[in-house]
Amino acid sequence: RVASFLLLHSFERGIGCTVEIDRQQAMERRDFDYYEARARDVKLADITSCEDNAEILRRLRRQDTSLDAINITDDADDDDDDCFNLLCEGDDFGWLGYFIGKSKCLGYLRIYSWGEEENIEAFIIDGINRNRSINSLHIGTDLRGVSFRNLGPFLRNNNRLAELELNFEVGLECAQSIALTLGESQCQSLKNLRLNDCNLGAEGFIGIATALRTYRQLEDLHLENNNIDLMGCIALGETMRGWETSNLKHLD
Repeated sequence: RVASFLLLHSFERGIGCTVEIDRQQAMERRDFDYYEARARDVKLADITSCEDNAEILRRLRRQDTSLDAINITDDADDDDDDCFNLLCEGDDFGWLGYFIGKSKCLGYLRIYSWGEEENIEAFIIDGINRNRSINSLHIGTDLRGVSFRNLGPFLRNNNRLAELELNFEVGLECAQSIALTLGESQCQSLKNLRLNDCNLGAEGFIGIATALRTYRQLEDLHLENNNIDLMGCIALGETMRGWETSNLKHLD
């Protein structure tokens, strides 16, 4: 009986793993066209196990002007109306990315977690890149190996982005990708750049400081707790001296 039980239990676990893998692979195969073709008729309650998440998707779909901010989190205690909780199991997060991309009303997007499932960040970043209404983007969690350069289309094409805030431990490779993306995009709508508590280090920050030479429109620049050292300060000073005119009001 014990052997039979163990065999049955292993079989059931195997089925569960197979279903989860199949679901994940199906999500990976879905693209913008998949969601575009089904967006009007999909029953959102059927693709999320959380009614609060379904309600956010409904409001995004109908372009609800009162939904101008979304917090993406894995905090089970956060029950605000604007929180999309990644703890809900069985969600197709591609829909969140799709509706973020289609939104004309979303102004503030704050990402505190990517959850535990794979490729969530890819779905959401794809949606961000398609969006043209976001004016404030906050990322408070690491990019899990995704290059910051993947956000290049967003910075290049969204002329409403006024505030960009990164608040997570940044390694040298990520710092270099941030520098490259800022330099290539030359996002002239950006007024407020916050890179607090990123631990950029001098080497990582020097590239970012160099990229900011074309950002003389900045009004707020926040760089607390980054260990940029003397060389980083010199690089920033050289950038600021190159600004013939400057709108900078706050430098921390």
